[in-house]
Amino acid sequence: MAYDLVIRNAIICDGTGAPVRHGALAVKDGKIAAVGEAGGAARREIDAGGAVLAPGFIDIHTHYDAQISWDPLLTCSSWHGVTTLLMGNCGVGVAPCRPGQQSTMAWDLVNVEALPHEVLMRGVAWDWESFPQYMAAIERRGVALNVGFLVPLSALRYYVIGEEAAERAATEAETAEMARLYREALRAGAAGCSLSLAPQHIGYQGRPLASRMASDDELRALCREMRELNRGVIEILPNRGSTSVPNEGGFDLLTMLARESARPVTWLALLDLPGTPPDAHQRTIERLAPLLRSGLRILPQVTPRPIQQYYTMREPFIFAALDSWKGIFNRGAEEQMALVGSADFRAAFRNEIKGGGGNAIFRGRWDRVHIARV
Repeated sequence: MAYDLVIRNAIICDGTGAPVRHGALAVKDGKIAAVGEAGGAARREIDAGGAVLAPGFIDIHTHYDAQISWDPLLTCSSWHGVTTLLMGNCGVGVAPCRPGQQSTMAWDLVNVEALPHEVLMRGVAWDWESFPQYMAAIERRGVALNVGFLVPLSALRYYVIGEEAAERAATEAETAEMARLYREALRAGAAGCSLSLAPQHIGYQGRPLASRMASDDELRALCREMRELNRGVIEILPNRGSTSVPNEGGFDLLTMLARESARPVTWLALLDLPGTPPDAHQRTIERLAPLLRSGLRILPQVTPRPIQQYYTMREPFIFAALDSWKGIFNRGAEEQMALVGSADFRAAFRNEIKGGGGNAIFRGRWDRVHIARV
């Protein structure tokens, strides 16, 4: 057989659980035609030089919603073998967005993901309004990887409700409009929706992130659209207290979303965090098992490697769960410095730490913290 492409001298890790082996891989008509042994001619041959050859990785949790405007290669994911990724997680993103709302949308990303506001305002194209227009704009510019887009609930609520999205639940009419827009996005190719209920996720100048104010009626309305279209997934960061597993209300919400939508629900995250009881993960898995057997698809996300994060005092989102820090966010540098240096702030911060609030910062693991620059 004449192949289109043969990659020889590779260490093959095929992703099936089979042992790693040395050999070749052949491609014919856009499909893998042989693995391990690939004799015969090929239009093109590549000598892997003993490098690992594996299927492209799928990253289900990214925040490239803004970066994709100026970086179609989606670095650094494309450097590390990721060929498919999902963005729009945790209820924050850049669409839908009405004219004049761009700055507020950007502040959500500043507070949740520590992206610089100036970079977002100058680097993001902002040449869309609806979510389908956003996806079309990305496709028009071109992108190197396979990309799925989740509709961020905070952006959707802000688009429909306006400034009060961070203060209250939607009315019946607003809920209907959100459902209509969500259906439109799903039909245009959106991969589902995302939301966060975490108290450390805040919006502009310390207000709650808009998705935290969503009512069960709103969520049920979105779920009905998914059930009727049989399309989409839900990504959620539920309430989980001071541990890495959902609390009672969090489990109830996960179950409701899965039942109402009849679609997969994935939640953040099953992690080995300080303060989590030793048997918490096992109990979580045992609690999920009968739901999975009943046909509900409720799956936790995990991280395959330790997480290393960088924080600055300019975008101090690590302190977002503390009331004493709410007034520090989204202000000019001089104003921030004055507030942080004030006796009232320092007394409030100190009292909150003494009252147990310190466990919300680095999960109390100050031994893991390194000062990079002052």
